[in-house]
Amino acid sequence: MLQHADALPETELSVLFMDAVNDKKLAPGFRISSFTHCAQTGNDGSPRRACFAMFRGYQDDGVRWFDQIIPFEFRQHLPGIDPFEDIQSSSLSSEVKRARARLLTEISACAELLFASQHRVSLLMFLVIGRRFRLLRLDRAGILVTPSVDYIDNPAILLNYLYRSSRLDNDSLGFDPSVTRVLPSDIDFLRMDRAALPDIADLDHSERDLKDEESCESITFAYVRSLFRATLASDWPRYRIRVPDGDQQRTFLVAKPAFRAGDFAGRGTRGYVALDCATCRFVWLKDAWRLSYKVADREGDILEKLNAANISNVPTLVCHGDIANQTTITADWWERKSRIPSTTPPSSTTSLSFTSSSTALNSSRSLGSKKRKRNDAHTDDTLVTQPVGLTPHATGCSAGPLREHTHYRVVVEEVCLHLKNFQYGQQLVSIVLDCMRAHYEAAVKPEIRILHRDISGGNILICPKILRQRDGKKRSIMWTGILSDWELSKPVDTHEAASRATRAHRMGTYQFMSVNLLSDLSRPVQIADELESFFHVLVYYAVRYLNSNCTSTSGFIQGYFDMYTGPGSAYACGQKSVAMESSGVLYMQHPYKPLLFRTPMDNLLATMLKSFRAHYKVLEYDARKTAPPQPPPTPHQRSQSPSDSGDGEDGPQVGPPTSSHGPPSSVSDVNSLVDWDNQDDTPVTSIPTAEDVKLAAKVAHHKFLLSYMAKMLDHPRWRMSDRRPATPETDSRTTDPAGSSHAPPSAASASASVGNGSKRRRLKLKGPERNVSLPARLHASTRRTPRTRVAPGPRTLPVKARS
Repeated sequence: MLQHADALPETELSVLFMDAVNDKKLAPGFRISSFTHCAQTGNDGSPRRACFAMFRGYQDDGVRWFDQIIPFEFRQHLPGIDPFEDIQSSSLSSEVKRARARLLTEISACAELLFASQHRVSLLMFLVIGRRFRLLRLDRAGILVTPSVDYIDNPAILLNYLYRSSRLDNDSLGFDPSVTRVLPSDIDFLRMDRAALPDIADLDHSERDLKDEESCESITFAYVRSLFRATLASDWPRYRIRVPDGDQQRTFLVAKPAFRAGDFAGRGTRGYVALDCATCRFVWLKDAWRLSYKVADREGDILEKLNAANISNVPTLVCHGDIANQTTITADWWERKSRIPSTTPPSSTTSLSFTSSSTALNSSRSLGSKKRKRNDAHTDDTLVTQPVGLTPHATGCSAGPLREHTHYRVVVEEVCLHLKNFQYGQQLVSIVLDCMRAHYEAAVKPEIRILHRDISGGNILICPKILRQRDGKKRSIMWTGILSDWELSKPVDTHEAASRATRAHRMGTYQFMSVNLLSDLSRPVQIADELESFFHVLVYYAVRYLNSNCTSTSGFIQGYFDMYTGPGSAYACGQKSVAMESSGVLYMQHPYKPLLFRTPMDNLLATMLKSFRAHYKVLEYDARKTAPPQPPPTPHQRSQSPSDSGDGEDGPQVGPPTSSHGPPSSVSDVNSLVDWDNQDDTPVTSIPTAEDVKLAAKVAHHKFLLSYMAKMLDHPRWRMSDRRPATPETDSRTTDPAGSSHAPPSAASASASVGNGSKRRRLKLKGPERNVSLPARLHASTRRTPRTRVAPGPRTLPVKARS
């Protein structure tokens, strides 16, 4: 039947292929099984098509999706549907284009799910389309594919791949050796269950004055335990993870990630509420694949310096490190194929070895050799060490479209709430002010002096803390701000133009970036750019969550935050550019009128925007003064008479300037009196006034905004009921550029009350109490990466990296 596989529907093809492999035992010790799971159901809850994968052994009680070893993707034959086939897009019909894109999307989704649920370094996958198949190897840098082979005409190649795959160990199959599965029979499984149980000693995290009987020693906030409990899903495996701590290793217990990136390629950031095996305390564990070449320091190294300098309102480092020298190899293969062009066209018998860690499939013989027998010596079929020089060493900063990534983990003490969980406008300003103070301290302390360079809503987090007044007696729970994700930071004195690689990967969340940087990505980041990002964070969360006269929240956000036409364009950032560079006022478009909150938020935003408008006026004027001079008019142009210009006798006349030597007698005399090379053609309205220069200086440094925001917090007109109720307008139609889907579930903070008192009080504080659990979350920002168009090679598919 498989001889006619090109004519078979997908469901019949997959079943026949599975039965053939299982009945003939083509993969000893493995079976191909079908299954469905919750991640593959539609929005209406109806099950989608069955999935297929290779599992170890035979399981009488059925298979579980997270136990699969090598997934299979089946498709009915359709000319051009193979997404790895090098074919001109213009020659494909719209139906084939959609099917091709859908297949690649499903391959990526399957890989992302397995990378997250199985802690993979790499993944092998079989793609079967009718009578042809490919073997895919996926890692965080992209996909390697073998040539498409007709397994009916060349069965030996498929048999070889199936048999060799069944002989690979876990490391060679792409499983992370630093992670161990926690089974229901393990003591750590019970340990996680017990840690998730509600504890009457846990504190509610709502802002309030603490009672004398409420203990504050070694406390845990209830929402942190709730977040951990939510990760213990029955359909998700649990793991024991090792993280480097200097020369030692620390162990943490995790289950389902609290957030994970939406694509397998790129940084692949995942965040876990983890249980520290040494202290039995909850911590935040971030697992990511950082770029190997040095665009920025490792996040843990920066946090270590910040903690040593006593910078306030930043995460507290527990441990961090690269994981067992795990790096991606797809970039290596791209470099190899690009540097050494093939002298012969790929054939069905072309062999391709895949490396994982330090092992590879033996490529000493052609995988299509018909002389090879199944009962050959084990030395021919088992794994062998990768010969030195077979795969070129990755050049992390290569000119190709792919980059080498290194596996990295960092653990911090705090498990925080997302900024969207703030409860009223005054609290929002207070949290942002805390993070601005952290930014200020990091920028001015001599031993640090760095800029964050990725200020966004996703990196400004809420951290409930127990604080004391100066008398040391009265204690209160206050929601403070934590500025996280410092991995893109650079020294303040870095003024050199950014390289192409740096521009591609160091930029932050573009919705919150300054107009100045978005207009030219090569410009170095300045303090004014960072302060402007804080302003945009305030605008976004105020518009989206606070009461205002804005009737279309999604429309304002799309026009202000999501419109970006690229560097060099006029008003490249939409309404953001208009407000910063032209009007100096936040306007709604429908109807066209100023945005108002009718709280002190109006004064705060207006004052900040006035200074930023002056800042851009000064920048524009300075840019004109330093621009290369325009070529002066030629003598012919200067002396051209009205009749020569075609204006006739009644045309415009040249107005002679006054002179102490008397009026000039001709146009040539006028030209002789004018210094054309030093004329300033700047419009009078574009020349900054003394007041403009003074206002612009206020946002060149932190002190004015720190002082002004602190003053505005004491304004008597703040209302604690100024947050708008949740509506479909704010929850469904508006996309959160801060990546709110990466935050812990907001339900954990839904029960928090505003606290006692009618106004938010800025307490005179002595500092955080010792031995207090300080929750927080690190966030992987959505980074805007310029697209790079490269002609695809015959066996390598570059996949655009995402954070």
